[in-house]
Amino acid sequence: MSMLLILRRRRHSRRHASVIDRAIAIGYVLSVDNLVIEAHYDEDARVWVAVNDELGLATEAETLDVLTYKLQEMVPELAMLNDLQVSRPVRFTLRSVRRATAFA
Repeated sequence: MSMLLILRRRRHSRRHASVIDRAIAIGYVLSVDNLVIEAHYDEDARVWVAVNDELGLATEAETLDVLTYKLQEMVPELAMLNDLQVSRPVRFTLRSVRRATAFA
């Protein structure tokens, strides 16, 4: 599953991927101190969608609790696969946005 996410990032974000590829090729380890994952609610699909370009992350879940659980599993694995240096345990901020309409 994680490999698919990495391939997807490289296809959609070539500029960012090429920076990572060059850094890895010359032996640098990229570090991430403040890992922020953006989440938004997709009204049509009725799911929360989380993305992060540094990790090549794109995933979804029906609730924020389930999304957080998935991220706790995926983030360390993706960091390792992308040769990102992160502190252990991996800490991240999940920033969520959900638009709503109020009817008076």
